Amino acid sequence: MSNRITLKDKKFKVILDGMEIQTDKESQEWIIVTYSEDSQRIYYKDKYEEGNIISPTCWSSNGQSPDDNVDNPQSFACADCEHSIKGSGGINSQACRIVRRVVVILPDDYERNSYSVSLPSMTVFNKGSVYNWGFKSYIKWLEARKVKMHSIVTKVFFSDDEIPKLLFRPSRTLTEQEYEYVSSLHDSDNTKKLLDIPTQFYF
Repeated sequence: MSNRITLKDKKFKVILDGMEIQTDKESQEWIIVTYSEDSQRIYYKDKYEEGNIISPTCWSSNGQSPDDNVDNPQSFACADCEHSIKGSGGINSQACRIVRRVVVILPDDYERNSYSVSLPSMTVFNKGSVYNWGFKSYIKWLEARKVKMHSIVTKVFFSDDEIPKLLFRPSRTLTEQEYEYVSSLHDSDNTKKLLDIPTQFYF
């Protein structure tokens, strides 16, 4: 089972080899190794209930069209799907969720395990503010300063909004040794595997 960090109730849950090893952190520091170029989509026909594990009805690893192994694709193209229409999931929301996957390591983890994290659309597209950026805004801020995301430690924390979003800010520059190690992970098979986890098994 793949290592991952999940986000719920303004807490980070760290899952290593299928076991929860940390559940109560309200903020974390990440070294972001890489992130998916494409957004992913996932749709559940049935409402989620606490404690129940349900499989999604439809999903897309590239955000454009359902994956080939979806038994009941909801549309030929995601853009034309009724579940992608604003309001289909309630006020100002879509029934089919958009997410972005990142691969991170925790700087205080001496074993240097890699984790996959699924960022909700509100976190990805939220502009935020200075030193309290949403994900895409944070990427742009770093790129404008020619700073590689995997060359720094990033502090990640929840906003105080009614529906919390993750916010990002730089914490410190990596040491030369840390940077060399993280750079070696960027194109590794394990990193690619974490990015390419089939959507139906990831959520």
